[in-house]
Amino acid sequence: MLSVSRNGEFNPWVQFVAQGVMAQANEAISRIEQLIQIRAAMLEAPHADNARGIVLDIVEDLVGYPVITPSQAASLHSVTYPPANAAIQRLERLGSLREITGRSYGRVYVCPDIMAAVEAPSVS
Repeated sequence: MLSVSRNGEFNPWVQFVAQGVMAQANEAISRIEQLIQIRAAMLEAPHADNARGIVLDIVEDLVGYPVITPSQAASLHSVTYPPANAAIQRLERLGSLREITGRSYGRVYVCPDIMAAVEAPSVS
């Protein structure tokens, strides 16, 4: 910035900013590709377990909702609490979700694979 104010040379500064933007965009693309692969892999277990309906719907949405409750799942998928809760329990049994509160009421579930991908440190 100093050379810009002294000499009016914008090119080095613009190139520096463009390189930063490009690095961030490439990292975002890499994370998105990783999330797509995780989602595809997570869909295999329910399919092998002959799961249908809301179970598969929840898996499809885990990238956007990696932390979820049965009530949220019921609301998102326009079903009542019991089928949403049963689907989440099934996904927990299949290893896609993990309960994190340790409670029997007001349970919260997390998708560890998605969270690991999202929270991974930047490689740049």
